[in-house]
Amino acid sequence: MIEHRIKSERPPVIILAGGESKRFGSPKGLISFENKFWIDHQIQTLLDMNFSRCVVILGAQAEMYQATSSFLKHQNAKITSLVNPDFSKGPFSSLQVGIEFLIGLKQSSGTFVLPIDVPVPSIETFEAIVNVKRNNVKAITPSFFGQGGHPIWISSSFMNHLLQVPLNAPEARLDLQIKALNSEELIRIAVNDSKILLNLNYRKDFKDIPDTANRFEEGGIVYLQ
Repeated sequence: MIEHRIKSERPPVIILAGGESKRFGSPKGLISFENKFWIDHQIQTLLDMNFSRCVVILGAQAEMYQATSSFLKHQNAKITSLVNPDFSKGPFSSLQVGIEFLIGLKQSSGTFVLPIDVPVPSIETFEAIVNVKRNNVKAITPSFFGQGGHPIWISSSFMNHLLQVPLNAPEARLDLQIKALNSEELIRIAVNDSKILLNLNYRKDFKDIPDTANRFEEGGIVYLQ
């Protein structure tokens, strides 16, 4: 249980879990972690932080997820799972499924995007992102010692733009869409949280997840131009 919740209810989080996990050998979200399935650990951590909604996008092994995960078996107003029929076209196709769903809910606060193989970061990392003055900003990305990572916040206007990108286009990738933003539309925030860089491709990687919750230094936020 997270001891310090984000004070007010925060934007939704799209969790991308539609990949085939070929290198991993089985669904990443269903590996056991701290006596829970990894997907349930991720969702519980976000709920403890007072996020408004978790939208889990499934693809390969969707039925296995929905039959196994405690949260996905018993969905409610804060937990939704959607199946991406085009999961073989990559994570951008799953992102579009989540975006279309949230736009249908008239979600105006934007959303966070978190791949299943990136641990939920510290609450301070989320606070650093949500407390940024947005104005015309379309995306906010965290960085650790100059390297960008997740979660990425995207605005409602950027969500609408991303939904219009054809899946067969070379630029149908979130990183390329963010790279195309100008300096007024993109903010990079340096945070003291190495978890934003993790990519859990192998089982051994789950044993090396750092606990950064109590190591975030006050004043450790840097706004990069």
